[in-house]
Amino acid sequence: MQADTRARLARLETQNRRLQHAVLLLGLALAGLVAAGLAATARGADKELRSERFVLVDAAGAELGVLGADSEGAASLILRKDKASAALTMYGPGLSLRGPDGKRGGWLGVDSKGAAGLSLTGEKLRDGVRLTVKPDGASGAYLLSPEGRERVGLELLPDGTAALNVRDAAGITRAFAGITGKDLPAVLLLDDKGTKRAGLALQAGGFPLFSLDDEQGQGRIELSQRFDGPARARLFDAAGQVSFEAP
Repeated sequence: MQADTRARLARLETQNRRLQHAVLLLGLALAGLVAAGLAATARGADKELRSERFVLVDAAGAELGVLGADSEGAASLILRKDKASAALTMYGPGLSLRGPDGKRGGWLGVDSKGAAGLSLTGEKLRDGVRLTVKPDGASGAYLLSPEGRERVGLELLPDGTAALNVRDAAGITRAFAGITGKDLPAVLLLDDKGTKRAGLALQAGGFPLFSLDDEQGQGRIELSQRFDGPARARLFDAAGQVSFEAP
């Protein structure tokens, strides 16, 4: 009888140990699943890192770049090395570059009027070269004075006029050479008020015309070749009336 009891107790102890092992294995499995879930969550979080501003620094802690929002609330990226810099902003958008002197550089982008442009500037930041394409289709290449004024411009206008314009220090066009939208070539000279004073052009049919004008822009002397062949000279008074004609 005692032998049977001891045998039953031994079997119960064996079953109890097996049950403890099973519970332990189940616990380890659950812990593994939880750990795997946490790791997956962490990996998912790494794919989307949110912040209003990121700062890049060197080993000494000096700031090298900033990714964030500019004063207009648009995304921007600014990189610096001493005085040199590169700035990209979605306000426009635009890309601005500055050389080691912090001045010479360039700009590429769209301005507040919707014109796409490229500018290369000197140490005064306003002088240099500018390429522009305007919303109306006009385009041009310009040489700029130290004050930032357009001094020489090669332009194509929406009406088809293609011209070389030379402007004075005040920005007034003083010379024009080009082809009008009607495919008529012309050369014009203007005074400091922008009034045409002399001009050479080909009229419709290819007939040449040369004129000298007064301060009001009124033609006073005109040399031309008429459609029927002979040359003609005409003088005009201040009211624009012919005072002399030959032949």
